[in-house]
Amino acid sequence: MDDNSALGEQGDTQYSRELAFYLAEIDGKVGYLQDQLTIPELIINLDRFPFGEYMFKEQSLITIRQIEASNISTAYMWTYDKGEMKEVLLDDSASISISGDRVKFLKEQYMQSYIYNNGEGEWIYNSWKWDEEKTSFIGLSEKVYKSNVEFGVETGQRLEKAWKSKENYYVSYPEFPFNEKSLEHFEKGILLADGINY
Repeated sequence: MDDNSALGEQGDTQYSRELAFYLAEIDGKVGYLQDQLTIPELIINLDRFPFGEYMFKEQSLITIRQIEASNISTAYMWTYDKGEMKEVLLDDSASISISGDRVKFLKEQYMQSYIYNNGEGEWIYNSWKWDEEKTSFIGLSEKVYKSNVEFGVETGQRLEKAWKSKENYYVSYPEFPFNEKSLEHFEKGILLADGINY
């Protein structure tokens, strides 16, 4: 990049050509082009490490992020399933907007992402549920914390800090899977607040 911008810093390497996936055995010497995929032509900053890899339901999920603004990226997702790479849809869309550099997975059923919209002064947390038949995530809930609501900024900042710094922290959502820690909280009379810490 020639100059500093919301997309990166001067000198960062920007890639804007076609992308493709090749599959190979761990010890294999040949990779096979996954030409059944339609991959959009993205502009990615290679110095911001735009790739993510997650294990979910005993399979790999790969994400690629295209930076749109200083705190928002568009994330695309694919998975390896039954011998080939497949696109993962998110509510029938090929991408979602996220802040930060990752999404979170919980209990092999759920995914959570968040966006901080500094222009509107709001934090948006989206929870998704996996649909194995469709190889997609279905929107489960959306929680919004706005600066024009009492304690909206304080709550938004607190949740964002916990979500980013604690691996097992999630903003609460409609389907709550109990575990031993949550049962201990209930026995002590501790009620659930905005977040869940596993």
